[in-house]
Amino acid sequence: MRTPARMAQHGIAFTSLTLKNEEEMDLRRGPWIMEEDLMLMKYIAMHGEGRWNSLARCAGLKRTGKSCRLRWLNYLRPNIRRGNITPEEQYLILELHSRWGNRWSKIAQHLPGRTDNEIKNYWRTRVQKHAKQLQCDVNSKQFQDVMRYKWMPRLMERIRAASGKSPTAECGTVTRGEQTTGCGQLETGREHRLRRIVVVGDRLDWHDVDRV
Repeated sequence: MRTPARMAQHGIAFTSLTLKNEEEMDLRRGPWIMEEDLMLMKYIAMHGEGRWNSLARCAGLKRTGKSCRLRWLNYLRPNIRRGNITPEEQYLILELHSRWGNRWSKIAQHLPGRTDNEIKNYWRTRVQKHAKQLQCDVNSKQFQDVMRYKWMPRLMERIRAASGKSPTAECGTVTRGEQTTGCGQLETGREHRLRRIVVVGDRLDWHDVDRV
């Protein structure tokens, strides 16, 4: 038998569920428009990034928090890099994927200005396509050996050839054991260092070019 308290509790839960469903039905779907982009950029410029669900509501956007996050990270961030993936970036993607697998967001953290979506698209359109041409699985030892002993050395040759014109080649960051290498602003303890990748023999190495 339902007591008045249980009935009241049930009524509150039902009302909350109804309101949530109504809010979801009122959300916008599909492509973003310029007015929405401006609202999102203005809010983040004033308040910074935060919890995306609450950010969407506070900014007056009828979008999900996930939609706002992806729009900002993949299209609106001021430091996004455009253009083709460079040989240095390709090398890093192959290297980091061999360690972390399909953790695109984590890999993107080591390629400044590149989005996880862009890196994932490169992997699917270039790497997986190459594996399919070789008629082997992208995660198989056979393909891993092809990457390690054929593909990556070729990228290294291109990087070394380019380094003959420029002493440094810009790229993201790689972590080897306890040592962080690459370029961009990195934090080591409390010290920020700007590092660039350089070619040393048959490997990539780094040096400090500035301190902030």
